[in-house]
Order: sequence, then C-alpha cells, then structure tokens
Amino acid sequence: ECDLSGLKIEPWDLCSMVGNLLDNALEAAVFDDKGPWVGLECRKCGGNYEIVVTNNGRTVAREDISRVFEAGFSTKESSGRGYGMYIVKNLVEGCRGEIEMVSDRRTAVKIILPEDGHDRQNIAKSRRIFGREVQG
Repeated sequence: ECDLSGLKIEPWDLCSMVGNLLDNALEAAVFDDKGPWVGLECRKCGGNYEIVVTNNGRTVAREDISRVFEAGFSTKESSGRGYGMYIVKNLVEGCRGEIEMVSDRRTAVKIILPEDGHDRQNIAKSRRIFGREVQG
C-alpha cells in the first residue's frame, strides 16, 4: 500500500525482519486445514511505516506472547530454534521502532519503523490490530 523508499533502514535488515516474520507465519499457517493463508501489509501512517504479517494457523498462547521475543524461546518442538523473533525485535529496536503481537483466532505481528528517526517515545502509532486494542 505504500512506497518504502523513504524508509531509512539497511535493505538486509528489512529483509531479515520481514523474512523471519514470514517464515514464522508460513510455518504456523500450515496447521489450518481449512485453507491456510499468510498476509503481508505495508502502510505509511504519519511519519511511520507499519509492516504487518498475519496468518490463520497455530496461535501463540497469551502467556507466551511476551516470551517469543526472548533469545532461545520457541513455541516449536525442535532444538536450535527461538532466535528469529529475538533478532527481529533487536533489529526493530535498533531502528528506534516497536514490535507488537496479537494471537487469538489468527496471529498478527506489527513492526513500526519511524521514517525520520524520532525517538521511540515520540512514535505515534495505531494501537489496534484487527479491531483489538494492543497492550503495552
């Protein structure tokens, strides 16, 4: 929905952020047997860029949402996992951005990146994903 050329971020960092989010969404979506889907939306809101990745697959338990950003924590049952969301969070925060997750009937992860380098406290953002208020 928008031109990302004004976003002041290294292309490989943006690729790592979006790539990890899409990878997680695709892995979760396969668990919906009625028609798995993954969505990617990029939009410009004021002086910020918002990138939202959604899927309708396996959800994240409410008590685990904050933990998915911890190094080594994974909701998947295999070793060597649990660093993708940690990397994304660190890259986003390194750009003075923010990351949010909502997971109930579907899962959405939204990253908010400032266009002009405002401090994190000054980032004006939408507090809703899919009509639900985002905590934090």
